[in-house]
Amino acid sequence: MAMQKRRIDRAQRFRARRVWWERHGAFARGLLTGALLTLLAVWLTKIAMATF
Repeated sequence: MAMQKRRIDRAQRFRARRVWWERHGAFARGLLTGALLTLLAVWLTKIAMATF
């Protein structure tokens, strides 16, 4: 009985996460991409400063 319940809980959690991702996925992805690009720009600037 307990095993069955846990499997249902996991399926529910997975479904909830997928719904959340469908609603906020674009925003989260944009935020992540923006952060990565900013880090990359800072890193490249640091290298450029050290080189020249």
